[in-house]
Amino acid sequence: MFKDLKLGVKIGGGYVVMGLILVAIVLATINQVSQVTEVNHRIMNLRAPTARASLMMLNGLNHSLAALRGWMILGDDKFKTERARAWNEELEPSLQALKTFSANWTNPQNVELLKEIESVIDEFKNVQLEIENIAQTPENIPAVQILLTDAAPQAVLMSSQITKIIDLEAQQPGTPERKSLLGIMADVRGTTGLGLAAIRAYLLSGDSKFKDQFEVLWAKNAKRFMDLQKAAHLLSPEQAKAFKTFEQARGKFVPLPPMMFASREGNDWNRANHWLGTKAAPRGAKLVTLLTAMAEDQKKLMLHDKEVVEEMHASLTRMLWTFLAVGIAACLFLGTLITRAITVPMQKAVQLIQAVQRGDLGQSVDLNQKDEVGLMVTALNTMSASLRTLIQDIKQGVETLNSTSGELATISDDMSANSEETTGRSQTVAAAAEEMSVNMDSVAAASEETSVNVNMVAAAAEEMSNTIAEIASNTEKTSAITEKAVTQSEKASAQIHELGNAAQDVGKVTESITEISDQTNLLALNATIEAARAGEAGKGFAVVANEIKELAKQTVEATNEIKGKINKIQEASNGAVADITEITGVIGDVSDMVSIVSVTVDEQAAATQEIADNVSQASLGIQEVNENVAQASSVTGEVASDIAEVGQVARELNKSSTRVHEKSNELRALSEKLSAIVSQFKV
Repeated sequence: MFKDLKLGVKIGGGYVVMGLILVAIVLATINQVSQVTEVNHRIMNLRAPTARASLMMLNGLNHSLAALRGWMILGDDKFKTERARAWNEELEPSLQALKTFSANWTNPQNVELLKEIESVIDEFKNVQLEIENIAQTPENIPAVQILLTDAAPQAVLMSSQITKIIDLEAQQPGTPERKSLLGIMADVRGTTGLGLAAIRAYLLSGDSKFKDQFEVLWAKNAKRFMDLQKAAHLLSPEQAKAFKTFEQARGKFVPLPPMMFASREGNDWNRANHWLGTKAAPRGAKLVTLLTAMAEDQKKLMLHDKEVVEEMHASLTRMLWTFLAVGIAACLFLGTLITRAITVPMQKAVQLIQAVQRGDLGQSVDLNQKDEVGLMVTALNTMSASLRTLIQDIKQGVETLNSTSGELATISDDMSANSEETTGRSQTVAAAAEEMSVNMDSVAAASEETSVNVNMVAAAAEEMSNTIAEIASNTEKTSAITEKAVTQSEKASAQIHELGNAAQDVGKVTESITEISDQTNLLALNATIEAARAGEAGKGFAVVANEIKELAKQTVEATNEIKGKINKIQEASNGAVADITEITGVIGDVSDMVSIVSVTVDEQAAATQEIADNVSQASLGIQEVNENVAQASSVTGEVASDIAEVGQVARELNKSSTRVHEKSNELRALSEKLSAIVSQFKV
């Protein structure tokens, strides 16, 4: 079945199979690469951005908390700006990015985490805003607020009034009582200032030693204040007025330190810090936990996608190696099958053509296939058989011509001898006729002898007429054989021309193969370029493309080899056409010569027939002479005249036999030349 397919179908089918293998490789590679690309796209555009947004949100959380702490500690406005920038550039964009990415998330748990993050982050934002608003304000630390709004003004008033009392005391006379009163005033003022300082130190540091210090100082202050009250009668009116103001201020101040201490000892003594620890920090920690869980999940998903990509890559590599092995095996099988299907019968055809070129027509090629090569080999076998039959017919014709020319030469020699003898005898008969009147007995005897001789001449003329008729028949056969040889040589020439045309058609097929090979090289080059663009993923495809390019190169080499053999076939067919053309010309010359011989033999046959008729008439005349010896004298003139005519006919027959001999020699030379030409062929 395969051998009967046309060359174009075989070669095209081979390229179709290779093309299908290449298409399968490309489609499988595209499918695998698309899957890998999809996973990579998911990693690059979903997993990694989600993890990056989560980390960005974590950074934003830390950034905003750090800026908030900076504002709480230092009160610098740049920290407020920094916190706002953390929200505007990190937290809110990352949250929006997570919302966008959540549409393509594959784990529903992450969607729930995002919803929880959204609710917590709003609370976290509001808490930070509350902390930022209260930090660096008196309301932030209630104890300090009491100190600044209540205690500090009373302490300032107390200090100013006691200082005024002391200054007024300097104007009083320096009595021991007054000096003791001045000491009491100094102790009250000192313990008041030191107590206020201890309060500030405790409110700032929270160290209980400052509270204890205040308790000691304030106990002393209370004792000395009571001493001062006891000595109030010693005060001047102006001092008494100032002391009254001092006493009122001290009365307002006394309940404030316990309040400040109680506020300072509470957990919310610093509201910003307390809110930071109780509201912001837990929410931040919860956000960190949620974001960390989301980032860890994305990390796990990325690792899973990575494993999937690696498995796909390994699968693609195995598949490409498998396709490569199958493709190479298919290419080797198809290449070997197609090449052998073309080269083996082509080699046989070349051997047959070379044998024909050497003149060996006895060979043939046994090839049972119906493609172009099979048709060409069949045409070569037919041509060889036709040439073999033609040469055999020519050989037979040449042998017949050779034998006929020999017989014709022999007959011409016999005709020449008989014609000479007839001439001699006719002269003798003429002399005898002249002496007939002298000696009738001699005439009678001579007439009898002449009658016998004429009968012999008549028999010889009849035999020569039959021989010439046979020669004419043989020349007609030879003419028919030469005409058949011309027809068969023309047919052989046409078949060889058809062989040349078939070889040219095969040459066109090889040109189509070359064009297909060029297209395959171009496709392999494009595939190599695309594989180079694909990078690592396209290396296997680049190897396949190189193998296909090598196969196309081998196909081109095989095509060139076939083209060379076809050129040899064309050269051999052209040589055979030239030889057949020369043989056709020689056979044409033989045909012309045979035609000339045929015309000559016809002329000779007519002359011989005329001789036979004349000899028959002479025989009848001699019989009449024998029957009418008595009347011999009266017809002697007629006999002499007839004998003279016989002599003339004999001379003409002698000339004709000479011409027949010459033509027979020419036929012999022509038959020898044809034998030499035909002997070059083996049949």
